[in-house]
Amino acid sequence: MARPDRGTREWFKRENVALTEHLKAVNSFSAAVRSFEKLIDLGATGDTEVREALHTSGVINYARPFSAKPPFAKKIIRHHAKYDEAIHKQLVELRNKLIAHSDRDYADARIFKKFLSLRQGSKHIKALVGAALLTQTVHLLDDIQLADRYLTHVRAAEGAAAANLQTRFEEFAKAAQQFPGALNAATPKPTSPLQISEPVELNQPRPLALLNPHAILSKPPLKIGQDGYGYRGLSMHIDLSTEVTWTADDGSDVAVSWGAIKAPPSR
Repeated sequence: MARPDRGTREWFKRENVALTEHLKAVNSFSAAVRSFEKLIDLGATGDTEVREALHTSGVINYARPFSAKPPFAKKIIRHHAKYDEAIHKQLVELRNKLIAHSDRDYADARIFKKFLSLRQGSKHIKALVGAALLTQTVHLLDDIQLADRYLTHVRAAEGAAAANLQTRFEEFAKAAQQFPGALNAATPKPTSPLQISEPVELNQPRPLALLNPHAILSKPPLKIGQDGYGYRGLSMHIDLSTEVTWTADDGSDVAVSWGAIKAPPSR
């Protein structure tokens, strides 16, 4: 399927979805970074249940973007100098075969039978006298050096994904300034879940107004305890340089300039 031309209605519709999904991926990688950082801080002697939870959180948050539909494109991060393909595969495999789903290779379970064996002359008697049911699965990560490899890789994924998103978002903003009609035609109606946001109008040029995701975005539709949870948020802002000119009532020319300010992702 041919990619839509830049600045067309179809291009903006595709970018609306792609950019928001990309931001979710960066947010997920960021959460994985913090989990592995805390795991390393605790060390091999820290509380075992906390270490297990941090390992699970790190694995899930890293692998989540690659499990989405469509999945996050690995090509965006694989060229980072500290990207580790073996670590990537292991984290995704841990998510798929241990945490999110059960795989026999990762959770061995067997029944062992205990027999009493007696011999007297030519006679051999064998009687079942007991049985044992055993299971073993990955519980926590004791190897802090491996945890450090996880962290190095996940940081690389976060950095590469955020840099790529910054570039793509800037291109989106520049195209939106250049093709306002197509942008407006591609903007979903307010009832659509793809609605980006309400317009932000400023009467006077001033430094970039940072929007707080916790103040303007909807919470998930939890049936119980919605306000009892804390929510993780991430935002990225782009300002564009522009100049607006018009002729005043007295015939004089008036111009207002707006200087571009870049802001890195904020939580």
